Amino acid sequence: MSLERNRGNRLCEYFAIVSCPLATPPSPDERTIITLQDEVHTSHSQDTNATLEKVSDIFKPKVTARYPLTDYPENAFSKEGVTTFSMPRGSEVKSRYSLPKIHHFVTTSEAGLRNYGTVMVVFEETSLPISSYFTFTPTLPTDSSVETSSHSPDDSLSDSPITVFVPKALVLLSLTPFLPTFRSYLSQLYRLSTTPTPLPLERYIRNITLEVPSPPMDPTIPAFPA
Repeated sequence: MSLERNRGNRLCEYFAIVSCPLATPPSPDERTIITLQDEVHTSHSQDTNATLEKVSDIFKPKVTARYPLTDYPENAFSKEGVTTFSMPRGSEVKSRYSLPKIHHFVTTSEAGLRNYGTVMVVFEETSLPISSYFTFTPTLPTDSSVETSSHSPDDSLSDSPITVFVPKALVLLSLTPFLPTFRSYLSQLYRLSTTPTPLPLERYIRNITLEVPSPPMDPTIPAFPA
C-alpha cells in the first residue's frame, strides 16, 4: 500500500505556507486617515502601536501554498483552520526585523482525527506604498481661532514607500505529535531557504510529507515537550 493512501505510514499529512498579501488599495475617498502624531515611521519618526495595527489591517493572511495539492479523503485540509491557528492574531506587521517564532496547535477533524500543527512564523522585509492606503493629516489645533482649512489632508507626508516586516507562516500538520522533530525540520527548512541548496526546497517538502514513514509511538513519551 502506498504512503499516499495509508495514513498510518505518513509522518506528516500536509505542509502549508500562510502569507499576508497586500489588500487592494482603496479609492482616495475610502483611505484611512492617520493624524500626524500617528504617522507611520519615516527616518525622523517612530511608529506607534495604533498605526501598526492600521498597517496590519491591509495585509490579509491566507494559505498561499500547500502540499500535497489534493486532500486525503479521511483527513481534509482546512484552509480556514490553518490560517486561523497559524496567525491567531492576524497579520502582526512589525517596524523592525524580528526573529522567527514557533508555536503549536491541535485540531480535531469531523472524522475525529486529531491533527498536530507546528508553525514557524518568519518576518519578511516588504516595501509598502503607504500613500496608496492612508491619508495623512496634521493634528487639529485646540485653538478655535485657527482656520481648519489650513489642516487639510497632506499625502506629501509619506510619498515614499516605507519598510515593514510582514509575517509568513510555515506549517506542518501531522497525526502524530513528534513536535520537537517538526520544530527542528521547519528551522532547517527555513535555513535552507536562505542559502544555496543542491536540491529544490520542494524535494525536502515532498520527502517529509510522502516518503518518510511514521515511527511507532512510545506511550511513555509525552506528546508536548515540557
